Amino acid sequence: MTKGEETRERIVAAATQLFVGQGYHATTTRQITDQLHMTRGSLYVHFESKYAIFVAALQAFHPWRSIPAVVESAEGDTVEEFLHNASDRLLVVWKKRPELIRLHLIELIEFQGRHLAGLFDKTYTEVNTVIGGIKSKRPEFAAVPKATLNRAALGLFFAYLMTDSFTGGPLKTGLDENMYDYFADAYLQGILRQGNNPQPKQGAK
Repeated sequence: MTKGEETRERIVAAATQLFVGQGYHATTTRQITDQLHMTRGSLYVHFESKYAIFVAALQAFHPWRSIPAVVESAEGDTVEEFLHNASDRLLVVWKKRPELIRLHLIELIEFQGRHLAGLFDKTYTEVNTVIGGIKSKRPEFAAVPKATLNRAALGLFFAYLMTDSFTGGPLKTGLDENMYDYFADAYLQGILRQGNNPQPKQGAK
């Protein structure tokens, strides 16, 4: 990593801390430079505006962006075990920095979600590439279409993010300890069955 790249990373990390703490519009470039002991002129060498820093923060720290690497590291002898393991690993990553969900809220509220389609497309493409590599090395996954594995992984993660982290904590269902496992089992039963049997038999209702 070059010195310029290191400086960019420091700027994005410091700005992200401010964004999640007080929002995008309430954060000033002066606050960012003060936190880094940097002049505003030096900041603008690396980013043309505060907006450009926010876009970089989304790419680096939005919770979705951790999904591809986690899927790539997952283990399991069956598809269910693999997705459960990926889920467990992702929860560990998300829970290390739960405040980053606020980037999603800022994007929705202050930017009306204008960047979410691009974030999703990039995440989907990267996960699809990772799953393609896994399927080429794991013959036991050959029967499950790549698109089904991708939908299972992303759908499960996004749904959990919306029902747990996005609401500020586990929903009080009486299953708090193992809520994610119940949720995952129910979800995977449907998505994997759909993937293995994409077309209904003739005459079936």
